[in-house]
Amino acid sequence: MFSCDKFSKDDAKNLNVINLAFIGDAVYSLFVRENILSNGELKANDLNKLASSVVCAEAQSAYVKKLVPLMTEDEADIYKRARNAKKGTR
Repeated sequence: MFSCDKFSKDDAKNLNVINLAFIGDAVYSLFVRENILSNGELKANDLNKLASSVVCAEAQSAYVKKLVPLMTEDEADIYKRARNAKKGTR
């Protein structure tokens, strides 16, 4: 059912952007949560509120605007393809 094989660069380029966003959201959420925890201990409710405020679509949009100039051409192409993708649910 699950495989530990990694995607090649070509696999990632051809992956459906909704599926790419699915894994990207998980990776970004883990990154944010690890950084929050490294800055000290908070109550679980406070951790969730802080993580949610950073991981939300609005915050991600503001952050990506700073990242676009730093992206490689391949990264920018994937970003441009993904930003216009629409999925049926929230």
